[in-house]
Amino acid sequence: MDRDGDQGAGAPTVFGLGRAQLLAVCDALALPVGRRERIASVYDGAVARCGDRPLALPPRWSGMTDDCSPIEVSVAFRRGDPDVRVLLEAQADPPSPLTYARAADELTAWLVADVGADDTLAVSLAPRFVPGPHAFLAAFHGIEFHHDGRIRTKLYRAPGATGDPWGTVRAVMADAGLDGPLADVVAEVGELDVPLIAVDLEPSATARLKLYLRSPDLDVLDRLCALGGTAGGHATRLAAALYGEPTVDRVPYVALHLAAAGPGGVARGPSRAVLSLPVIDASPAQQVVEERIAALLEDHGLDAAAYRRASAAAFASMPAEARGLDGPLGVHTWLSVQDEPDGSPRITVYFAVRAFAGRFGFPALDPTRTWPSPVTGLGPSV
Repeated sequence: MDRDGDQGAGAPTVFGLGRAQLLAVCDALALPVGRRERIASVYDGAVARCGDRPLALPPRWSGMTDDCSPIEVSVAFRRGDPDVRVLLEAQADPPSPLTYARAADELTAWLVADVGADDTLAVSLAPRFVPGPHAFLAAFHGIEFHHDGRIRTKLYRAPGATGDPWGTVRAVMADAGLDGPLADVVAEVGELDVPLIAVDLEPSATARLKLYLRSPDLDVLDRLCALGGTAGGHATRLAAALYGEPTVDRVPYVALHLAAAGPGGVARGPSRAVLSLPVIDASPAQQVVEERIAALLEDHGLDAAAYRRASAAAFASMPAEARGLDGPLGVHTWLSVQDEPDGSPRITVYFAVRAFAGRFGFPALDPTRTWPSPVTGLGPSV
């Protein structure tokens, strides 16, 4: 397959472009052949349920990325071999919250049947997430390829898709036996913007719910990190390292990990906090951003050289017209930091596919341009 997403069977496709970037990053990380082949196989099976289409067509609506690309590749750098992850949005025609939700259900069913996922908890919570007609998203799927060969999957839902985000959050957490821990979080920081809830596609006894909370206030983010057991000042220090000063332009978020209590179980507070900051790297500043991320990895004893190779591979895999683009973002999208159970650091770098940016810019930044396509003039049967 070439770097423009051609899978060797006709015109380049959107998810074919994502495949090219994913495998280029795997090659840059020098993953073993068997692990690379397994990643490719699972990716191919997943995207067969995602409504792939020719790259030459205008984008369907997607709120996943600024240019409406429905794919995001990331690498988690840790002590030892890295983990690789891909985020996917299952899509369908005509584009709408309902058709996307149906496609997402088909993808979940395939992950259960072919990858060993367990959707028991996700299915029990599904009635809480029925998207309204004005929802910005129906569902995303995360597939994590761990260094030890394990594959973990999760389903991302938007509480706001129902029109009542905190009503949905409270109902979901009560269903999962987590209303007590939720009350503690709200007592600490109030009802913040809550863009996502993620549910592990794992048995209920081990599945986690991840509550995503967003705030422009670094002090609030620090308090959220402390709830998950992370040392104080985490957000302030990371912002200074990434931006050169402890301020933010886009709004960061913290994901709090909560284990579903289950029948008769005892609910506990957050077991982990994952802090994510947006990475703004328009092309003139890309080298500066890479130097700062590499320095952050080195400061934490992680493999900066592997990061540099992965970043270069991700950038080379973007469409040619996107690589020289002066836009709000370059090859990076987000960076997250968390502590492993043994206290060692885990830093995840997220890369942009940029399937549409070179031709259509960044339409998802305009909240008035959504379904069925953010491109002006396209009708409902895109």
